[in-house]
Amino acid sequence: MADLSGLVSDIHKKTPSKIGVICVNCILHHSPLENLIRFLKKYSIYLPESTLNVRSELVYYIYYHFFTEYQNDQIIRQMYSDPVEYIGDVIAKDELFKIGLQKHDFIAKHELIDVFADYCADMGIITFEMDPKDEINSMMDLFLTKRVPLLKTETVFVRTGHELENGGYSEELIKNIQEASKKAIWTVFVTSSYGAYVVGLDRLIKDMERLNIWLYVVDPLHKNVYGITKGKKNQIDENLKNQLEQSLPSQPIRAPSQLGKISKYDFSERDSYNPNKFTTFSILKSDIYGMYYEKTEPNHKFRDIFRSLLIIDPVSGLNIFSMKSQTQKIDDVILSGFLSALDSLALEIGTKQEGAKEKEINYQGFIVQIISGDLLNIALFLTKPADQILKERMNRFIHQFEYVYRDSITKYKESGNVAVFPESRIKKLAMDILSI
Repeated sequence: MADLSGLVSDIHKKTPSKIGVICVNCILHHSPLENLIRFLKKYSIYLPESTLNVRSELVYYIYYHFFTEYQNDQIIRQMYSDPVEYIGDVIAKDELFKIGLQKHDFIAKHELIDVFADYCADMGIITFEMDPKDEINSMMDLFLTKRVPLLKTETVFVRTGHELENGGYSEELIKNIQEASKKAIWTVFVTSSYGAYVVGLDRLIKDMERLNIWLYVVDPLHKNVYGITKGKKNQIDENLKNQLEQSLPSQPIRAPSQLGKISKYDFSERDSYNPNKFTTFSILKSDIYGMYYEKTEPNHKFRDIFRSLLIIDPVSGLNIFSMKSQTQKIDDVILSGFLSALDSLALEIGTKQEGAKEKEINYQGFIVQIISGDLLNIALFLTKPADQILKERMNRFIHQFEYVYRDSITKYKESGNVAVFPESRIKKLAMDILSI
């Protein structure tokens, strides 16, 4: 068997010791085995005939191929500072590994907010969430305050990689950050590892240093919070500061814990606030055989309240896909009755009323949470109302479904045949994104 550990040691000898925010091993270990094989064939990477389709063997030959290219090609060495940056960039840019790369992100924005709020609580900081209906201050996400030993305040912008990938890193965001800097002593920007990759870590660092912003990158796979840049004090406009503080909610979403550390994420003060210590990619020995994998399996957070999922064509009102709870299944009569009663229930979704995106109703003793996408609607039957995280996950699911299965949706619209949708793959997508 090829010595993957020895190869990684050789790669590290040619690589500066830095903290990578994206784990290349994680990308490969979260990708389907068939995609690794397709990648090897795509780049004509040598693979001995005797090699079994063992993931670690395939990873070895991927690393070996691109490490050798880096060593032997002067142009590549001029483009990339070290072999890990080259290997990581090639792998991350390939569409075959998109799913593995996206594992470095949070599905719901409020999951990232919760992680950062827990970290703040451990630091003795009180966290307020801004009211999205506040037209003046809704541009920011959080407001932090710490009264010991001196009063300190911070405005915080939180963006997932998915948001940044879809135009979230814009001139408007930079303008909003600059405006928020007039309202508190410090300004903070928080994103995920995937978000740092989407923007480009080097660009993100330069922008945050130029704006005097504290930058934090949160790694959901290794459960780390990285402090990348250290911001400087802002020049505050007292009127704007007072207006902001008067608009804060009466209760924070997180206060300092009196029972010790509450965050499940690690933070190293020693390794933080020195941008030169950080780089985009890492190949960690501890991860080369996927030892971390069990820790990152979905915890099915909403399985206990989930009863059924429907994907509905809003034009015909027909159900094109359904999935029931494995533990407590819902009666088919209830589901068919729900579908036949769509009009009388006045759901106000999809084509029924332009602009309607969300609806929550009580039907036959169940809470039915409905989200409309661009082409389809989804309905979740639950025993309790969906919280903000589940609603965000539903939005992510319907848009991901419409993107991945856009060709199947077109075929269905033309033929009316629901068999064009791969049931097992959709079920896995639903379980992963909806955490059911």
